[in-house]
Amino acid sequence: MNKKSKALNFATWNVRTLLDSTRLSSITLQRRTAVIAHELKQYNIDIVALQETHLVGQGQLEESSAGYTYLWSGAKDAAQNFYGVAICARTELVQKGIVSEPSCINDRIMSVQVHGATSQTTFICCYAPTLVDDVIVIETFYEELRSVISRIPKTHNVILAGDFNARVGALSSNWRGVIGPHGIGRQNENGLRLLQLCVQEDLYIANTMFQQKDLYKTSWRHPRSKCWHQIDFIIVRRRNRGSILRCRSMRGPNCDTDHLLVRATIHFTKKRFQRNSQTRPKLFNISKLKDSSVRRTFEESIQALYHSEDQHDNRDAEIQWTRVKTSILQSAAAVLGKKPATRWDWFDDSDVEIQEILKKKRRAHLAYIENPTRIHKSEYSRVRGLCQRQIRALKEKWWAEKVKEMQHYMNINDTHNLHRCIKNIAGPVKKALNIVESQDGEHLKTKEEIASRWKQHFCGVLNQDTVVNIDSIQVPIRTTPESTPRDDPPTEAEVRTAIRQLKNHKCPGSDSITAELLKGGEDTVVNMMVTLLKKVWEEKHIPKDWTDAIVVPLHKKGNKAKCDNYRGISLLSVPGKVLSKVLCNRLSPFLETCFSDSQCGFRTERSTVDMIFATRQLVEKTLEQNTELCMAFIDIRKAFDSVNRRALFNILEQLHCPPNAITILRKLHENTHAAVRVDGEEGPSFEVRTGVRQGCVLAPLLFLVYIQIIVAILRLQHHEGVEIIYRADSDMFSRRGLKSQTKVSCSKMAELMFADDCAVVEKTPQALQAAVNIFSQAANSLGLKVNEDKTEVMFVNIQKRLCPFY
Repeated sequence: MNKKSKALNFATWNVRTLLDSTRLSSITLQRRTAVIAHELKQYNIDIVALQETHLVGQGQLEESSAGYTYLWSGAKDAAQNFYGVAICARTELVQKGIVSEPSCINDRIMSVQVHGATSQTTFICCYAPTLVDDVIVIETFYEELRSVISRIPKTHNVILAGDFNARVGALSSNWRGVIGPHGIGRQNENGLRLLQLCVQEDLYIANTMFQQKDLYKTSWRHPRSKCWHQIDFIIVRRRNRGSILRCRSMRGPNCDTDHLLVRATIHFTKKRFQRNSQTRPKLFNISKLKDSSVRRTFEESIQALYHSEDQHDNRDAEIQWTRVKTSILQSAAAVLGKKPATRWDWFDDSDVEIQEILKKKRRAHLAYIENPTRIHKSEYSRVRGLCQRQIRALKEKWWAEKVKEMQHYMNINDTHNLHRCIKNIAGPVKKALNIVESQDGEHLKTKEEIASRWKQHFCGVLNQDTVVNIDSIQVPIRTTPESTPRDDPPTEAEVRTAIRQLKNHKCPGSDSITAELLKGGEDTVVNMMVTLLKKVWEEKHIPKDWTDAIVVPLHKKGNKAKCDNYRGISLLSVPGKVLSKVLCNRLSPFLETCFSDSQCGFRTERSTVDMIFATRQLVEKTLEQNTELCMAFIDIRKAFDSVNRRALFNILEQLHCPPNAITILRKLHENTHAAVRVDGEEGPSFEVRTGVRQGCVLAPLLFLVYIQIIVAILRLQHHEGVEIIYRADSDMFSRRGLKSQTKVSCSKMAELMFADDCAVVEKTPQALQAAVNIFSQAANSLGLKVNEDKTEVMFVNIQKRLCPFY
């Protein structure tokens, strides 16, 4: 990027492929995306159009070591990835929004928007068919390209770059305003098509504008005639030709392709985007906390900063929280520093050595291009093979070290670092393009439109329409009075236990404080949190950071442009989770007494495996005894997000939960807001009025209380079920014990529960229908709705009978 002249360097380059060769005999360097990115960095390229990438589908990939981001468009099927185009831009331009809105037309054409201070530019990358291709294919390509250009507003600038497989010649007098005075060679059929397109769309070929040596005009050498031709072009609108400062072929860049890179320096003033008021989360180097001396220094720094301000007993909880947060964050920045940049794989870890190797190869290639003698060709082949062997040796060395490291983590059962090593082996992550569809199916491309769409989607998901008659709620379950929890402010022992129970390696909330930072502060942080939580308990006021959430969409399956195919993960404040954990530890033993034995969700020493085992046993015994069994697997639509909060707190009051605990729970669920984070930036916030807080340690416990009301109503109003008669006081292998008619036990099973997933079991279809009706009515009374599309029914030994089930 040329800052003095306010210019950008645009380029086009046919790289032949971006895929890594799997053949050991190949002399093409591995990690081609990294090699090409470093070549672009060496020659100060800002945005480049790449052809013949052979990548499948659409996506993006960041090469962090070189500072470039790839956006590509290819064939949908891997068996047809013969072409493919990509646009590679500096990562800073993508992050700032200067390069945005990728549009993937097909595997030969794609475009992005480049935002300038006074105008907007559409940068189009294309790869045209060759002369030997079918005429229909060639004409179709130019029709599609013409359609793309014609849709661009006339006020927008256009930069068209690519391998056109066309020769436009040097007859500038015949094509005035399209070809400059310094063309080269003869015109061919594809060249005529390109010139006609330029005339129709008022375009100008920048390659023919400047007087220079022929070797700086041509970009490809014919493999048989060994003659150089000009077939890679950079084309602009005719009115913008005065902004072109220079345009030439670059003979130095090398990525084992037979094309030269064509670079054009164009006057361009970048648009200054206003920075998002939401700062990016701070990531600290928490690995330093493993050192006891660093941990001690960190604790002392927190203590010094915390006590540096004047302390007033009348300060409210919000000010106290700001003081705690500032002390921890400033100490983390001073003692721990920023988290080091992620080094993805062997190429990044050996970056210095590889760059020296590539310099040798670059010099040999340049010598051969400038003087293509047999000696230079032989030397270039020798250096090329030597570089490949040296880089392969670096790769094997890295792999050997990585295997030892993984084995070490496996031996000490460090699954976190083991998983990190596995991710490093996979290399840079290929992500989907940031393209989102509106509710009408229209593609949204600008950051503002995408942020607004995500807000609209999650605002609907997290705010379900629930109508509940609070006064009519009757709680048919009871708790044990002897286990009533305490209702006084949190003690030091409770806070210390809650901090210790926090999980490491989890993303922080908007305050950027992780569990490792709280644990690293040791006694100082414990005392600070005790003081803060007592203030919160007395004032009944929750700091705003603790009630706000950051929602991160994670793709589930299906079309990645549809918001419905994403699951939102909420990131909450970790210090706020300390308060939630204290409440959870107090309420869990008390509320556990009201749960039925059939509920295995989020309970200690119970899991979904237990319910799967019980279900299989029911089916097996039914087949073994030749009896009948009917099962309905009921799914509740948006169960956790549909909980009516007023109804939930009413239920807790009827269960005689401590009043202060209920008040704190109310405050945690009042005035809650969320903002969606996409590509590291947070969109506008919105209020969340229904549901338990996703990501909160209290959410599973509160939801189990809520759904237990439905189970209790089902048991009160429906007395059917499946009877199981068993005996467990005899020897397992004794036949006499199995035949005995005494000392047998009988249990009735009507439902199998795992959180919101319920399986209702009955002997007949009629009884099953009655049970499902009761379950559905009870759910509706609490604002929950049965998802009929996902609810399934299974019959055992009743296949031949007519089963009326609605």
